Amino acid sequence: MVAIEQIRNDLAQASRSRHQLVAVFVGGTSGIGESTARELVRYSTGRRIYLIGRSQDQADRIKTEFASLNPSCDVCFIQSDASQLGNVDSLCDKVKAQEEKIDVLFLSAGIFHLRGREETTEGLDRKMALDFYSRLRFTENLLPLLRHASSLSSSQSTREVLPAGGQVISVLGGGKETPIDESDLSLELNYTLKASTDHAVTMTTLSFQRLAAAPENANVAFFHTSPGMVNTNGDRELNIVIRLLVSTVSYVFRPWVTSTEETGKRHLWAAVSDTFRGGQIYLLNQRSERVDDSKVLNRLHEEGLFDRVWEHTRDVFKRIPTGDNHNV
Repeated sequence: MVAIEQIRNDLAQASRSRHQLVAVFVGGTSGIGESTARELVRYSTGRRIYLIGRSQDQADRIKTEFASLNPSCDVCFIQSDASQLGNVDSLCDKVKAQEEKIDVLFLSAGIFHLRGREETTEGLDRKMALDFYSRLRFTENLLPLLRHASSLSSSQSTREVLPAGGQVISVLGGGKETPIDESDLSLELNYTLKASTDHAVTMTTLSFQRLAAAPENANVAFFHTSPGMVNTNGDRELNIVIRLLVSTVSYVFRPWVTSTEETGKRHLWAAVSDTFRGGQIYLLNQRSERVDDSKVLNRLHEEGLFDRVWEHTRDVFKRIPTGDNHNV
């Protein structure tokens, strides 16, 4: 376990850097994305962050708060529905038009509901689109800028520049990979809430493994985290009865519930710590410990799922073309 006291100390040390970090938070107007962005603003000097979300009201509130925390931080909000891959490409084009590099790409957009499969206009389940497809699309679109951040950082002669390279962090269930239905990867036939989560978790880790292994991404670090129980507004699409039940369960298990402030600090620590190196994937649990899921992952590789997931994702991305941004 990495103690929260150590994380606070490490963040205080990192805050002495004057390096102009650029960070993109997809899902940054609520939950863990918002809390991590807040900690970046709290511990930073002169950073620029992009918040991508659906609520203008939420963004206005957050920008006002962040300005009081750190007037030197430039906060840009882009309103969009990230469950649509076409929107993802347009969002990435806007960022790429403004920036030459990105230091941190933070992916936490998601929903929780009990309504079953909900297809987007692009033919994908909305929950899986947010948990997996759009996150990978963001990653691939912005990899050129993440690689550039790595080259800029690695060319510096001082270790005061943090982070050491571009970082991609997806918040879902890293370390909880499991065998999934290879014949129905997009769950068009056998959708359940559990299957949707299991597929997104496993497919994210396998995809990040492939991207991390690519020589051109040698200085980009990939993280897939499992934050545990966190008090967020992730239940906002549930009806009032279910929400009350969730609140009751959270109260009963409150000794094991992580605050949004702590999980924000832990995720920011992963993004700026010099503990991690590029060209690797890191599975981190709620205590910021690395999780060894090699036994399960090795079996999935042996069974050919590693290649099958990649091929499936290429097929989906080709079926929903909106330009050539997704080519890596």
